[in-house]
Amino acid sequence: MSTEVLEAPAPIEINGVFYQNVYYMPMTKGMGADSKGLYEIKDPPNTGWSRALVIWPEDDAEATATSKRKKKAAKRVTVFCPYTIQAYQVRFTAREVADQTAHRLTPELIDRLAATIDRNWKMYAGFGFHRAYDVAALVLTRLGKPVPNYMRPADENLEFTETEVPNRKGKPVGEALLRPVNSSSKRGQVCAFFMKDGSGSLREAMATFGMSRSGVLTHLHGLHKDHGLGYVLQGDMATIMLPPGCTDPMDNGEQAKEHAKVVEKNAIKKAGKPCKPTVTALPAKGKRREVALALVEEGSIEEVAEKVGCTTNSVRSHLHDLHTKHGFGYELSADKSRGKLITPEGWTPDYDPDDLDPLA
Repeated sequence: MSTEVLEAPAPIEINGVFYQNVYYMPMTKGMGADSKGLYEIKDPPNTGWSRALVIWPEDDAEATATSKRKKKAAKRVTVFCPYTIQAYQVRFTAREVADQTAHRLTPELIDRLAATIDRNWKMYAGFGFHRAYDVAALVLTRLGKPVPNYMRPADENLEFTETEVPNRKGKPVGEALLRPVNSSSKRGQVCAFFMKDGSGSLREAMATFGMSRSGVLTHLHGLHKDHGLGYVLQGDMATIMLPPGCTDPMDNGEQAKEHAKVVEKNAIKKAGKPCKPTVTALPAKGKRREVALALVEEGSIEEVAEKVGCTTNSVRSHLHDLHTKHGFGYELSADKSRGKLITPEGWTPDYDPDDLDPLA
């Protein structure tokens, strides 16, 4: 007696993506027996029967007990044509998609769809046409297929170095790693995504993290501003550049502690003003004078604020006034928690304007 193992049938839906029949009609209402319902796509890729990938939104979550509003069902779906790389938003009751047959997504069918999207993506991107590449990347990601990185030839021929970025598309790498990237944060996940293969697709990152393009670019800018990493944008691709001597910018616990010790030891100066050739006398009294005398030697901004009786922001404002109104310079640490007044050579803390000789 032979036993046969029956294979489970292929699913008709994968991560909310269906491959189903659609019926396009470039008019609002059909005629005769087809007059029920409305057609919503005004410029369809063709007229009549076709097939498309339809993304139905997830609508399984229940309304919470604390919600003041009743849960509303999703009303719109996304119709993506893999042949023209175009996408349309329609209601789920639209005649194009309502009550249509969905086909099982077998591995062979998924491979053919991915090859079709890949081929047409390359063709339209080569012509420089604007198409729904973001939706194409979302569909491919949900189907478990790689996202192509085709771009226009004009973008492919761009050359860049670690210090010069063409067409202002990106940011240069910093001199050193400012601080490690928290690997558990969303920014850390974006950084790991683009560092995995040296570069990555912006559209694939959008589909992976559920972000807009500006959201991904915001995280890349934060990696440059707060951590010292550089990045280059070439079409849809982003490449991250690491500072000299840095092989892994991610925070693994010990690296963060070592980096904090180095920053504290070296006291990297990231803000301040130089001292002018000539300075004027300090006020005879007041908090500005007290701040100046307290920071002749480098000290804590917070301790000076407690001593003088003001806020830390006020202490920094007094330092700025000492520069603009009296000519003194000042330095602030990287985290702006410590400061120092820069004075001309020969200046002493006991300098008092009441001792000035008016005839001198």
